[in-house]
Amino acid sequence: MEEAFRKLLLDTAPLAQLVGKRIDWGLRPQGDQLPGISLLRVSGGLTMHFAGPAGWRRDRVQVDVWARTFKAARDIGDLLADDGVDLVVLGRCGGLGRWRCC
Repeated sequence: MEEAFRKLLLDTAPLAQLVGKRIDWGLRPQGDQLPGISLLRVSGGLTMHFAGPAGWRRDRVQVDVWARTFKAARDIGDLLADDGVDLVVLGRCGGLGRWRCC
């Protein structure tokens, strides 16, 4: 899931224009250029139904945006959660290769 989700973000043109390839899972490399994004899986597990596991996971991912100013960080954050932009991460449901993101 991690690689597919990172690829989804990197393939989004408005976001890539601002952060380039500076999207990392876990900690951001010290001294790396800004702006950038760090991703952290904060919760998740197998989705269940009455017959047992449904065969996919439901994970919650925390997205931290790092920038030189609050406005720059907020503008990038707005790209991630704004319904008017192609990329809608907040509440996103869909396939990521063999992963379902919801």
